[in-house]
Amino acid sequence: VRATSAGRWTVPRLALTAVAVALRRDGAGISVPMVGVAVPGGLTSVFLAGDEALRAAGSLTPSGATVNWPAVIGLATAPAVLAAITGALLFGLSAPVRQDTGRTLLAAGATPTTLWAIAACEAVLIWGLGTLGAVAVITVSAVPLLSAAESGLGTGTAVVLNPLTLCCSGVALLALLIGSSLSRRS
Repeated sequence: VRATSAGRWTVPRLALTAVAVALRRDGAGISVPMVGVAVPGGLTSVFLAGDEALRAAGSLTPSGATVNWPAVIGLATAPAVLAAITGALLFGLSAPVRQDTGRTLLAAGATPTTLWAIAACEAVLIWGLGTLGAVAVITVSAVPLLSAAESGLGTGTAVVLNPLTLCCSGVALLALLIGSSLSRRS
């Protein structure tokens, strides 16, 4: 009953507890957005960092762009969409566990709105952890080429947080939020 009392941190605390339990169980929830962001973002970062290294070596002029954006987006779309669909299904397939938890919380005095808020907060936490892990993977993949190019922090940030990485991260968040709304806890 204390867990469902009207406090400011009730929803985030319950969502954090749910994420911690899921991580201890298998960690699959975090890996879905991580793969969906890291694969396309890593590919793009390597291409961008390679271009930066070639420009630093004098093989490319500063205005000569060699990244084939349609090809990069084509390579990255499939894993991003697959991870987004998997992320939404992840919440849907775990509905029986969520229903048991939802019944318990409702019996303790939680409202259906609170259950929706917990599910949405849980999706945001999973997305945040997955995206941070993906950005770490992307950074590690781009660092050797960026250090060869002796690029600055601004260039490194632009390469790691490229538009495709940010777009895939947004798609992953949207999919997890849709999945959380489809698998209500009650």
